[in-house]
Amino acid sequence: MNRTLPIGPALLGMLAAVIVVIVAPRTLIAQPITYQGRLDEAGTPATGHYDLELRLFDAVAGGNQLAPTVTLPAVAVENGLFTIHPDFGEFAFTTGPQAPRYLQVAARPAGVGAYQTLTPRQPLTPAPLAIKAVHESWRPPLALPVDPSILRTQPGVERAFINRDQPIGPADYFGVDLPAGAGSGGVFLNTLDTTSASVYAHSVMGQPRAATFYSGFGTSAEAWGVVLGESVPLVVLASGNVGINQPSPAAMLDVNGPARANALTLSGPATAPTFSYPAPQARSLVISPMEFRRVGNGQTTSGPDGAWNGTQSDDNLVAPFTLPQGAVITGATFHYLDNSTSNFSLSVNRRTLGGGTIVAVIATNSSGQSTTPAQHTVTLSTPHAVDPDSFYYIRAFILTWAGDPKILGVRIHYTMPGPE
Repeated sequence: MNRTLPIGPALLGMLAAVIVVIVAPRTLIAQPITYQGRLDEAGTPATGHYDLELRLFDAVAGGNQLAPTVTLPAVAVENGLFTIHPDFGEFAFTTGPQAPRYLQVAARPAGVGAYQTLTPRQPLTPAPLAIKAVHESWRPPLALPVDPSILRTQPGVERAFINRDQPIGPADYFGVDLPAGAGSGGVFLNTLDTTSASVYAHSVMGQPRAATFYSGFGTSAEAWGVVLGESVPLVVLASGNVGINQPSPAAMLDVNGPARANALTLSGPATAPTFSYPAPQARSLVISPMEFRRVGNGQTTSGPDGAWNGTQSDDNLVAPFTLPQGAVITGATFHYLDNSTSNFSLSVNRRTLGGGTIVAVIATNSSGQSTTPAQHTVTLSTPHAVDPDSFYYIRAFILTWAGDPKILGVRIHYTMPGPE
């Protein structure tokens, strides 16, 4: 077909000769096509270099461009003849097999001027080995013996089915029927080496959005998982560990983030479950002055304003307290009013159930006398793990209660490795 294309000194006549889509055995991925043409300039076969732009459409005019534009710079033309191998991508000839294909060519002398488009577009006629689906059956590529009554497409619609010829619903674009009596079966994604990962993916407008994958065959990292966007919200290891937003789960259920359940049922031995924080969580227990009682005979006065020994003799005030199992004491803050002539002796004590030596976990003294409330914080250099077979109490001692010194309260500082 001869056409006129005015470029520089009149570029005339470009002829599309042969279009071939070559398909390798056992693949549905299209390879570059072979395009042979002839270029005349002013009625004489051209010789030199020309830039070519090629576009693939589904109509002889208008229509939709089916693949990215292919630009071939400085194509060699000898005595008017040239051969090129444009590659329109893997889906240009395998997507929508019912639609025709038309090639639009634009040309210019290499690096000179604007491209001029040749009209009309050239229809692409498949060669005998081209990928082509006709009416209701797929024609398999070379060396892939598929019964056309098994693998079919719905006429006029870009759908494919195995062992059936109708969609189950309007959203069914690819379907597989398992023959009756065949037992268990399905679709397998098979890799041909042990280091590759198999992926079943989803994309939107050419952008990958989600996938399921399998990887790590024969290794400790063997896993199946789900990818969504840039995150991996679910991973299951061969060990049975499951990770939620945790790509390397270190426990049977490893959740990186908050969790919620309507009910939690524990099975197996009737033992308390073990819960743990990634790092110990700081807690505190406040002991009010109303918890303090005098040891021995005498009158103890206590209330919101403080606790003191009404007899004004040298004696002890004590207040018991209990911390959760697993707690670790890290320190204490003592609040007091010391307006006596001597200092408070303040301590956190432990004693084993059933009797035993009293051990001071924390011990300190008040310093100086004052008519205004004061506080003193002690931080343990070696935290104390609470002994479940002991009881704990606060002790406040002063040589003389003259002047009415008071205990105003105590705060025990501790950490928890897991929920109380």
